[in-house]
Amino acid sequence: MLKDAQLSGNPLGTNLVKQVSVANGLFSAALDYGAAAFPGDQRWLEISVRTNGASLFSPLSPTQPVSPNPYAIMSAGIALGAVGNGQLAPNAVSFDKIQAEAVGNSQLAPNAVSFDKIQAGAVGNGQLATNAVSSDKIQTGAVGNGQLANDAGL
Repeated sequence: MLKDAQLSGNPLGTNLVKQVSVANGLFSAALDYGAAAFPGDQRWLEISVRTNGASLFSPLSPTQPVSPNPYAIMSAGIALGAVGNGQLAPNAVSFDKIQAEAVGNSQLAPNAVSFDKIQAGAVGNGQLATNAVSSDKIQTGAVGNGQLANDAGL
């Protein structure tokens, strides 16, 4: 029985599996409570067993927590844009967690990338597109002689 709490939880659904092979006390069974049973809250599984021919089931203790694996179902139903910055833990999204070339200009908000958000030395000539930096894109006084390479052409 699927429940919403470990102790005295409300029943959310039942599955009756009639025959299961047991080896060294271990068994597995496919259960389906539907996606609605997993809205993202903690769930617990109360397991009861009986031997062949017995009429009564005996509950096993303790109830078992349902691991997050079934919750992957939920990610398929989340609308684009439904998760905002305020719902993410600090540093939950970092450059090492984003696939190369997964984010392009069309996915960035206006002014989302500015000089104060780029780590010093993170962008070099190899990361810039041809003609990506031109005089019309540099604020007056933003670059001084001390910030230019010796062969920068001043």
